[in-house]
Amino acid sequence: MQKNIDVAGEKIDKKSESCQWSCNDFEKPTMLTDGLVSSGFVNVSMGGLRVNLRPETRISSSPKKALNANAGIGLSGISKTANPRNINNGVKNAKKRGKKTPRKVNAGIGLSGISKFLPKTDKKLVNSYLKGLIFFKNSLNSRIFSVIPPKALFLEDSIIAFRDLTDIPLEIPLFVSIHLLSAYLLKLNVSIEFKNQVIKPDIWGIILATSGAAKSYTESRFENSMNIDNVLNSGIVSAAAFIEELSKNNNSIWIKDEFAQLLKSMKNQPYMQELKEYLLKIYDNKTISRTTKKQGETTIEDPAITILGLNVYETFLKNIDAEDLIDGFAQRFNYTIAKPDSDRPPLSVPVYDTGKIEKIITGAWNKMPKPGENKIYHISKNAEKTFVNSFLELSGTASVPDSFIRRTLYKSLKYALIYHIILGKADKTKIDDTDIAWAIRLVSIHIEDVKTMLREYSFSELEKKVSRVEELKKEFAQKGRTLKPRDIIRHLNSIKTVSEATAILNIVVSD
Repeated sequence: MQKNIDVAGEKIDKKSESCQWSCNDFEKPTMLTDGLVSSGFVNVSMGGLRVNLRPETRISSSPKKALNANAGIGLSGISKTANPRNINNGVKNAKKRGKKTPRKVNAGIGLSGISKFLPKTDKKLVNSYLKGLIFFKNSLNSRIFSVIPPKALFLEDSIIAFRDLTDIPLEIPLFVSIHLLSAYLLKLNVSIEFKNQVIKPDIWGIILATSGAAKSYTESRFENSMNIDNVLNSGIVSAAAFIEELSKNNNSIWIKDEFAQLLKSMKNQPYMQELKEYLLKIYDNKTISRTTKKQGETTIEDPAITILGLNVYETFLKNIDAEDLIDGFAQRFNYTIAKPDSDRPPLSVPVYDTGKIEKIITGAWNKMPKPGENKIYHISKNAEKTFVNSFLELSGTASVPDSFIRRTLYKSLKYALIYHIILGKADKTKIDDTDIAWAIRLVSIHIEDVKTMLREYSFSELEKKVSRVEELKKEFAQKGRTLKPRDIIRHLNSIKTVSEATAILNIVVSD
């Protein structure tokens, strides 16, 4: 089978037999995402350089100076020191061969390593490829590893530990680690100065996963390994208790399970509406004052917290409707959907090696350079240009309310600081366009997941059931099993009878 895709005016030839992947036209530089070739061989031709990629070899791109076209398409099957067949030959195939899962995900070299092999006349041609990247839809964990930069060992080592030693969806360890790093920076009083504003690295996010996805387990592993101690009491149930706790632990993190119930209570319960008012002030870092007979006046100046909400996805949709989601308060959160990985399905790992996981995270965390207290970072001119161009590009394409998009995209400035630190640049006060480009990738996940949630709200109950049965059918097929009505009833609480399960299964099968 021969496929040609036009990239920036040039041709990339992809040859494969029984190739099962599909691709979009290349994405914008700030939307670069990694992918895997699921089977067959692929030949990539770039300005006279022809590269043969083996099955399950990662194709990745670094967004370094993406909009200035100074960074290349990294081919992670190419390495100065390693044979391509030993790098990223794929989790699934490695396990079939009885070997250990490949450890490195982002091994390889970018344009800086490739361009020296090209004639000078071809270097501009290769640079043009930075206008986009082929995105293989059905790639293994593609969206997670597309936001993990090369050399970001804290993220890479931690996520690979969870990939190899657990069946936990990788969105969970990714965003748990980022939120806890945010809390660490808050405690150090690290900040960003941009356009005469002081921006704190306080991130508000909600992770939505299936029941039993080990959300709290993951949070505990990182919290222990990173030695994060500025944590608010998760059992806060009133505005008064919250203010009392915050007065003792400003610049901290609040980790809250069943977060949908909290949002719902702030909407419906008068005694919790006061908490919502306090949170709105904290979001803008405005001074909070509260007076009680018992404690007198409590004042918290320059308040800031990182919030990590955890919730079962289906439960969240039941408790928070579409109108609530696009409400101004709910828009202040980043949303991430963590679905089970098809290659690492739930219950595929009976026992998690907790000691080994924490040892890996601790080792990676201790090696990462940290900033000093009260350190102030600045957005470089090139970083600002990257942010503006990305903002204009994404704001015009997403089917999400404009106010939601604006708030979400502005959070990329805070994520940029996170990337600046994990890339080992804590000693450099300028946040560059590389940091922004990676941050935009991460923010794009939130935008896509909000779009998914809004689509869910628009589905009828029957459409939701049909959609879920379709997913189950694929999951069973990957295990070599045939989905039957009794399997549907066992997995879906919304379907109670054999007749209903049979009818919906017939719809899916006939489709």
